[in-house]
Amino acid sequence: KNVVKSFACSARLAEEAGFAGIQVHAAHGYLLSQFLSPLANHRIDEYGGNAKNRWRLLLETIAAVRASTSPSFVVGVKVSSRDVRSSSEDEMINLLEELCSGTYGLDFIEISGGSMEDAVFVHNVDVDPKGGGEEGFFLNFAKRLRQVRASKTSANRGSAFAEPAIIVTGGFRSRTGMNSALRSGAADLIGLARPLVMQPSF
Repeated sequence: KNVVKSFACSARLAEEAGFAGIQVHAAHGYLLSQFLSPLANHRIDEYGGNAKNRWRLLLETIAAVRASTSPSFVVGVKVSSRDVRSSSEDEMINLLEELCSGTYGLDFIEISGGSMEDAVFVHNVDVDPKGGGEEGFFLNFAKRLRQVRASKTSANRGSAFAEPAIIVTGGFRSRTGMNSALRSGAADLIGLARPLVMQPSF
């Protein structure tokens, strides 16, 4: 419970300090990601065991963050397409279906992957830095999420938070590749890391 309160307090302080929003980081093997993973989460209480129990800390955290901030404050979450060493892709889709339900007031969901323990992505995507091949490690997963979001949105019309934007991060190296991902409908926004580190004026 202290973890949930700490996230909520931090979000509230961020809003009071003038920030426009925050992202709850539940990917890459950090704390919330560890609770999602059956490999790391060996708890035998209501926060461990089956998938819904392992989701509990993340869902409680997001709900507390949303409740502690104003409706105009942007709240998003970053998740892995799957834990490459344990969780199935279907399990993550089920979690994201819950996050798209309109209950948690999310403004965006960012899809990434990998972890601090196993940083090598196993998706075997051929990334062409000149933009000739398909870019984006997690586009297929994002397309599945978009289908889930569409079904949830139609069921939750009238909710202020019925349709969180989908951000895809990982493997984008060119404007051509990013535009292709956006035109395909897999993503609403593109996340960048290494290109901006290596080429700040990218």
